[in-house]
Amino acid sequence: MCRINPRVDFVFKKLFGTEENKELLIDFINSVVSKEDKVKSLELQNPYNEKNFKNDKLSVLDIKAKDQIGII
Repeated sequence: MCRINPRVDFVFKKLFGTEENKELLIDFINSVVSKEDKVKSLELQNPYNEKNFKNDKLSVLDIKAKDQIGII
């Protein structure tokens, strides 16, 4: 049996950063936040933060999401 390590970047993104696994991400987030910060739903967004200026660096987030009340 092949074991897949969820700490590997590609595996983490597949597990938690895709629409088909959105409920898994919600459960994961809710397991580590306080009761008042629980997430009910979220919208996955483009993980790339484009450069605003020529000398800026492109940043890529593992997961970029917005919660139900609009907090990113």
